[in-house]
Amino acid sequence: TAAMQRRINEDAELEASEAIEALAIVLTLIALTILFEKMKHAAEHRAGRALRPIVETLFGELTVLGFLSMVTYILDKAGVFLTLSKTISNGLHGEEEGEEDTTEEDDEVFELVERIHFAMFFVMVVFLISVLFEVQHGLQSQMEWCQWDRACHDEAYVNNLLQKNDLLSEEYETLSSMPGIRGMARRTWRSMLPYLRFLPFLRDKSRESLEDKLVFCSLRVEFYKERSVDPPFAAAGEVEGNPKTIGDHFNFGRYLTFAYAKKMAAVVEIDVATWLFFAGGTMCYFFLFSVLGYSLQDLAWVWVLIGWIFHIVSIRFEKYLLGIRDRFLAVEFVPELKVRMLSWNTLYPLGDNDSNLIGTEEEPLRKLGDGLPLWCYNNIDELDRKRSKLSKLIFYPTPQNRQHALYLFGHNGPTFHILCLRIMLVFSCIYSAQLVILFVPMMAWDENTTTPMLIVYCVLAFVPALAFIFNKKRLIAALVQVGTIGSFVLPQAISDSEREEKTSMAVRVLVIYFKLARMTKQFLAAPSMFQLNRSDSHYTNVLSVEEITELGRMFRLFFDSDGDGFLSRGEFQSLLSTAGISVSDGQADVLLRAMIKSANSVDAELKDASDGKIALSTDVFFQWYTNQLSDDDDTKECAQFLFSLFDDDNSGDITVLEFKQQLDKMSIGISHQEADELIQELDIDGNGVLCASEFEDLIEHFYPIEFKHHSENSEG
Repeated sequence: TAAMQRRINEDAELEASEAIEALAIVLTLIALTILFEKMKHAAEHRAGRALRPIVETLFGELTVLGFLSMVTYILDKAGVFLTLSKTISNGLHGEEEGEEDTTEEDDEVFELVERIHFAMFFVMVVFLISVLFEVQHGLQSQMEWCQWDRACHDEAYVNNLLQKNDLLSEEYETLSSMPGIRGMARRTWRSMLPYLRFLPFLRDKSRESLEDKLVFCSLRVEFYKERSVDPPFAAAGEVEGNPKTIGDHFNFGRYLTFAYAKKMAAVVEIDVATWLFFAGGTMCYFFLFSVLGYSLQDLAWVWVLIGWIFHIVSIRFEKYLLGIRDRFLAVEFVPELKVRMLSWNTLYPLGDNDSNLIGTEEEPLRKLGDGLPLWCYNNIDELDRKRSKLSKLIFYPTPQNRQHALYLFGHNGPTFHILCLRIMLVFSCIYSAQLVILFVPMMAWDENTTTPMLIVYCVLAFVPALAFIFNKKRLIAALVQVGTIGSFVLPQAISDSEREEKTSMAVRVLVIYFKLARMTKQFLAAPSMFQLNRSDSHYTNVLSVEEITELGRMFRLFFDSDGDGFLSRGEFQSLLSTAGISVSDGQADVLLRAMIKSANSVDAELKDASDGKIALSTDVFFQWYTNQLSDDDDTKECAQFLFSLFDDDNSGDITVLEFKQQLDKMSIGISHQEADELIQELDIDGNGVLCASEFEDLIEHFYPIEFKHHSENSEG
């Protein structure tokens, strides 16, 4: 009886221990799930509104891979893989030989499944890291493109780029004309440089940055022209039937950002064609393994060779994309058309004998310098005659227009580019997983591998892997550009960009309302002590040409209601009234004089000397605005004040109607549909309205762009 009782107690203790272990496992899984969700939200917040589709698609693909892992686990526990293994073994060796040691075979199958399962997990991790790095590259490109778009309005900036380009052209011409072995050696070395740039820090970023800026300005000019693809290649608005659809204030950099998100989201979404490619690649991999006599040591070195082949292909792919991008450049950005700039190491001279510029008697070759980009000189009939039937069968039939003729797969070129980049991305994950899980440990434990040999192997193996992850920024930027211009313009990206521009403008106006309201409240609280800070810097030394132009447009649209170029007392009082603050005529005059004084203006600027009514000129308003950039503002305080303006019924939420009505009061032209789309995008909890935190996200997304970059520059 005592022994039975002890056994019962031991069983109870064992069950209790198992219950505690199960509880710990469940809680750990819940904690990991919460961590996964937090990481997802952090990544979406970091990516911002424009690049958020990439993160959403990424985690969708991770969910698919997680489902695949679950199915693998279920099939393993159900014995499907074991049955499949026995069937194959019996087919190869006969039934008797296949059943000699069932236990050992079961263990081998279990270990193989676990290894593949772990490899899938590692591929998921590398895939996640790679895509997040591309999101970071996208954020960098977004900042650069938006800065370049503002800078392109400054003629001095563009002229400076052209002067630097002239120096590069002269340098190349000097190099090309250098006689003898020395000149040949330098030209050969320059042609090899792209293949030696394994990592970003090995690239000449200053040269590439110069070229990318000039190319951006050129593409921007051509994008705004909306040029016809048919002769005489007239710009939109120059001929009847081709109206201009893009406004003068359209932000090309923001458009490229939305295009980047759409292209990369398509890259991250693994499709059937990609899986079929890797299914075929897996069969080739097995065939190669059999040819090598199933030697893992030999396969390890072949695997590194395959990695280097993919690395070289990715470099060639980048050069191919840069070549297409070059054909869309506006010729006025290339002085005298002596040298065309693809990238600094791939400059090549142009002339009437360029093989890619084909002319016929019916359509003679135009003289370079007539203002047309190079794609206009493609004669698609002549190109079609020169192509073989095999080329037409593999790639594409007769191109639909001259732009399509630039692409390897014609009008399907951008889709082909996405497929190529997707294959490179997935292969880099599989390549890294194989190295870490299989080949490097095998080489390390192999008795025949010396330490120097292991070091050489690791260096040769991981250089392509690191290059795949860290060295694709320029390649992806070129892929986005050649896939979103000319015939491949993305209407949805244009619409998103225009809505983003309107929202950005609205937030800047709202922030100015907050500034005016806070200034007025400070004055009303202590009129005798009220004083505005002055700035020693003139607004022309702080704001860019584009920012001054944008601020002037904002002043005319939202503050200067009568269009006389001044902010009068009545207009000032109307602004404050919209912000929920009422001031008398005398108080308004005091505030206006204080703003003029803070702008370092000696005398009050009068709208009309006869009636003596004080009013702010645009220069004074610009200077007051510039003075506010140095203030230490609290985004949360700004969001709370503005939220109270929109929340008419004090319900704690902003409906679409409230949002639209308040914007109308401020004369901010956003349609009901755009307001609805904006709220849907910001509505994280999906209840159809904006809460205070969601409204704060709206202000926080745009507010730093308007103010913080100036303070960061001044601190620098």
